[in-house]
Amino acid sequence: MTHEEASSMKAVVVDACGDIEYKEVPTNHLKSNEVKLLIKAAGICSTDIDRVYGSKSYYYPIILGHEMAGEAIELGAM
Repeated sequence: MTHEEASSMKAVVVDACGDIEYKEVPTNHLKSNEVKLLIKAAGICSTDIDRVYGSKSYYYPIILGHEMAGEAIELGAM
C-alpha cells in the first residue's frame, strides 16, 4: 500500500486529562481544497502540554501537534 492509499496514521492522542497514548487512528477522505501531508516532523508546545495535564482542551479525544513539516502527497478536488 502506498501512502496515498493509507486509511490510518500514527498519532499522539489525548482521550481525557492525563490519558495520552501513541496509537493508530483512521484518516479522513479529502474534501474540496484540502491537502494530505506526509508528515516528516511535528512539534508540541506549551498549549499541547496544557491539553494533556490541564483544562485547556475544548473536547476529547484530541490529536496533539500542530507545528508540522512535511510533503504534500495528495490534493482534494479544486
